[in-house]
Amino acid sequence: MMEDRYRDSMKVGIPFWTNSIWWRWGSILLTGISVRFLTDLIFALIYRNYPLYPNFAEYIQAIVSAFFAIGGVRLIHQWFDRTIPWLAFPARRVVWQFLADIVWVLFVLLVIRNGIFRYLLRREHEFISLPDELIVAAVAFFLTLVAVLTELGVFLLNKWRFSLAELERFKKESIEFHL
Repeated sequence: MMEDRYRDSMKVGIPFWTNSIWWRWGSILLTGISVRFLTDLIFALIYRNYPLYPNFAEYIQAIVSAFFAIGGVRLIHQWFDRTIPWLAFPARRVVWQFLADIVWVLFVLLVIRNGIFRYLLRREHEFISLPDELIVAAVAFFLTLVAVLTELGVFLLNKWRFSLAELERFKKESIEFHL
């Protein structure tokens, strides 16, 4: 009963763009561009002559990789909503969700970025530096951590709002009882 009221209260006050198709596709576009830009920025700081905006096709590849990564992460979150709800086990949910997300994102980076874009489409077998791949994995790790902690923050904020509303309701009932 309380979970139903809590779930219904989560829907109140949500801006229209968070559940719309614009947010879904915009987040994929923003994530792909930001991951590519962050890795380019880091590589420009490490390597002397690294171009900051190397190629438009690489940004498209990053957006396609982000499409698969975010799509999988959203499915993982839906599965966790059914199996480990936020209300029952918040700490366990954060740990397992982060681990599942990072495994999926690293898998997408390995298969999509390295497997498909580097070897199948280009057919150029270029040297892959392990430190460079660790930098890309670290950027993915950091952005995945930010996403999971943001979702935890939204959960805690909504729970706090619901508890404030429930507290006001109890105060009102208490005042009505005394009158």
